[in-house]
Amino acid sequence: MSAIDEVKVDKDHWQSESLLEGSRENEDGDSNDSDSTVMLANQLRKKGLLNHSDQQLRGRGIILLLMTFLCILLLAVCFLLVWLVSLRRSHHHGSDGAFEFSGSQSYSSTGTTVSPGITSCGSTSSEAIAAGCHFDTFSFGWTPPECTDIRLYNTSVSTLRSRAGNSPIFFTPTHDILPFSALKDYATGNSPPGAAVKDHHEIHSTWEHYLTGCAYAWQKVQRAAARGWPLEEWSASYALAKRCGPDLLTREKQEGGSVTLHLKPWFPACGLTAEDMRKEVAAAVRS
Repeated sequence: MSAIDEVKVDKDHWQSESLLEGSRENEDGDSNDSDSTVMLANQLRKKGLLNHSDQQLRGRGIILLLMTFLCILLLAVCFLLVWLVSLRRSHHHGSDGAFEFSGSQSYSSTGTTVSPGITSCGSTSSEAIAAGCHFDTFSFGWTPPECTDIRLYNTSVSTLRSRAGNSPIFFTPTHDILPFSALKDYATGNSPPGAAVKDHHEIHSTWEHYLTGCAYAWQKVQRAAARGWPLEEWSASYALAKRCGPDLLTREKQEGGSVTLHLKPWFPACGLTAEDMRKEVAAAVRS
């Protein structure tokens, strides 16, 4: 083989090797590109799964918050219902048979008003009952609903009966015993013919009844002033407060069962405000 032929063979061999090397590089490049594509796809898949998991967690958190809110709302409704039931029960008659008011602290639209927003109780017990007024056993007056503190009244009646025990509280002018039921019948318009408690007729009560009425009147004035409720002239009377003070301090001077008060049903004016009370006190002090 001549030198020229050897050079051609070497050249062909070199070219062949170069082609083979290039082919291998291309295969390696394609393999690398394929691996990169797979890795990118895996990363995207993982990212998608993570986003999906985040969405699930957020959804569960929102559901948990809604369930918590609904539970709190349900508890609030339950507490409100319990409070309403207890409030309703406090306005019913006592189980011991004592005469107490029933109803709610609301204004009645029945009857003729003496002043704006105040119900007129008329001049007879039948008119007072028809107008929605209540008979107060301490003042012995027919009181419009606007001037009736039902809860305080019921508490005071219970206190009176507890302190009196089995001792009588009310009597006829001839000192016959009057049960609480006789007053209840009069207050509800169910008095039988010839009943002792009726319009314009007098009955007597005990010292204990009078002193409990003093405490009741003072509390009624304070509660009305704090809440902006109107007052009737009996509890707001400065003359009553002036008389009650010394008597409460010397309550032992009279026996609990002694008859001291002469009571007759009446119709006290209702609608006194704190300003009216100040004027009444000022007039009483000047006199």
